[in-house]
Amino acid sequence: MISRIGSLGARLPVPFCLALLAACAGPNSNATSVRSQITVGERMLGNGDFGKGYALLDKVERHNPRSNEAAVELANAYFRQNALLKAEAQYRKAIGLGAWSRGLVGIARVNLARNNPEAAEPYLRKVLERDPGNVAALNAMGVASDLRGQHDKARQYYETILASSPSNKEALNNLSLSLALSGQPREAYPFIAELSRSNQDDRVVRQNLALIQYLSGDRERAMRTARVDLTEGQARQNFAQISKTGIGL
Repeated sequence: MISRIGSLGARLPVPFCLALLAACAGPNSNATSVRSQITVGERMLGNGDFGKGYALLDKVERHNPRSNEAAVELANAYFRQNALLKAEAQYRKAIGLGAWSRGLVGIARVNLARNNPEAAEPYLRKVLERDPGNVAALNAMGVASDLRGQHDKARQYYETILASSPSNKEALNNLSLSLALSGQPREAYPFIAELSRSNQDDRVVRQNLALIQYLSGDRERAMRTARVDLTEGQARQNFAQISKTGIGL
């Protein structure tokens, strides 16, 4: 399978990276304790221990009923686990507890994960009307535009972020993928290559690099890059999948 940062469904052949939402402490909440417990619960879910994992996350919610920090962190954890109904419920709760922009961006991310950019955009516009420089909202608007095939518009959002934050990981990743999606993998290559050199521990960035190398015609290097994390069969499956899209040279 093609690697993803955040689940955005099958409409796109390559992964898009959405910035995780920051959280701030609220009443009845100890930020460090909440994050630690959520990390443990999420690890349990990742290991298939669903009963204990969900029980621990439910306990965090019960013990922090008025904490916007807990609501956002729980929502992010559920989102990473692709439990979109639970994630959306927690983002809506966060809005009610005062985490307005983070909750709205979160609901938009859920809709993007459902391959529904049309539903995501109104939430993002609300955030950007109040805070035009909101990086998470700008990045998500770029993803929404790419999902709709509006790649030039998408790149404007990513470039807005990069104008003030040239090393922003999510924007650089998404700009590279947007260029590749619009049939410009060679133009994408310098961005993703530099990003990969600065994030050599990031498996998803590395696999994005492999895909763009493949689309640029550098098939041998693409296979070497992909094989750092994948078997040869998995890498070939990824390359075959992206070849079906007609994107490339």
